[in-house]
Amino acid sequence: MRVAATTPRYVRCNFIRMGRPFKPSSKRHYIREWRVHRGYSQEQVAEELSVSKATISRLETGDQPYGQRMLEALAKLFGTEPANLLMPPLSDTEALWELWKQAQPLEKRQITDMARIILKTGTDA
Repeated sequence: MRVAATTPRYVRCNFIRMGRPFKPSSKRHYIREWRVHRGYSQEQVAEELSVSKATISRLETGDQPYGQRMLEALAKLFGTEPANLLMPPLSDTEALWELWKQAQPLEKRQITDMARIILKTGTDA
């Protein structure tokens, strides 16, 4: 057919040979970092979520986009909130919000008071 002959061959071959010529667009995530931070292997995560190791690998490299359900399942496994998977994990000692979640009402008031004092006076460090 004459129309097919006018289509550049390299475009047609690129699509056929390489599949999609681009990665799916999705927001930057830190799924791999959270997995490593929590001490899981790709195999363990895949088994827990009933998916293949390849699926986890593709998610981590960005070759496969993530969805809300996947973020929720990963967050539950890693013991965090789905939104946190879009931020780099902090060490347990740096995770102030984790301490806040564990604090009782009186302790929360004390934490807030101490933070105000630190911000007001500054530090010598």
